Amino acid sequence: MNNIIHKYLNYIIIISLSIFSFIITIYYGFIGVNPFDNFASYHTAFENLNGKVPFRDYWETHGPFLDFIQLIFFKIFGLSWLSYTLHAGIINFLIAIIFYYTLRNFGLDRLYSFFYSLSLSAISNTQAGTPYYDHHAIILSLIGLLLTFLAIKNHNKLLIFFIPSIFLCAFLIKQTPSAYLAFLIGIIIFYDFIATKKCSNIIYIVFGSLFSLTIFFITIKSLNIRFEDFYYQYIKF
Repeated sequence: MNNIIHKYLNYIIIISLSIFSFIITIYYGFIGVNPFDNFASYHTAFENLNGKVPFRDYWETHGPFLDFIQLIFFKIFGLSWLSYTLHAGIINFLIAIIFYYTLRNFGLDRLYSFFYSLSLSAISNTQAGTPYYDHHAIILSLIGLLLTFLAIKNHNKLLIFFIPSIFLCAFLIKQTPSAYLAFLIGIIIFYDFIATKKCSNIIYIVFGSLFSLTIFFITIKSLNIRFEDFYYQYIKF
């Protein structure tokens, strides 16, 4: 009987957390607009919707990955402010659920985990209410960090393999703090290697890095983006 109660309580918590993290972001997304910040990704995603390609057709001042995600939302839900805030709401939902699952996996009490995850969702993406480069880069990097902890604790090689892809996506949203946290992940993986004397995580993260870089170069090649343009605009500038 207790197991059934705990099971349904867990479902109730996850559903409540999902609804709250999603709705609160959309709510704040419709309160006020900062023309420069709130419209940055909207404008570039609209350019992509019209067939323009970053780095090649226009100077990319921020990472293109966020714009490509927003492009998908525009294609599915139409060109509207609601589809713009839906994007932000889903990202807020993801960090809340992953944070809750991580806390539970490390043995924290269910209600404490719910409270902390609820608090995180209330302050993470609600500050902008819309997709924004700083917020998304931090959130995606935090997701990568949490998944690293889970992968090491649970010996999940598949997660280790895909962690470099997560950080590459975060880096392609904004260079900082993604690059710093990616460096931190490297230290954590290396420390785990020293502590456990197992090299499997090192191997998986190396192959995962090669995989993510291969996909990156195939993508820019297929979009006819010169690497020199990418390097000059996104790295050097």
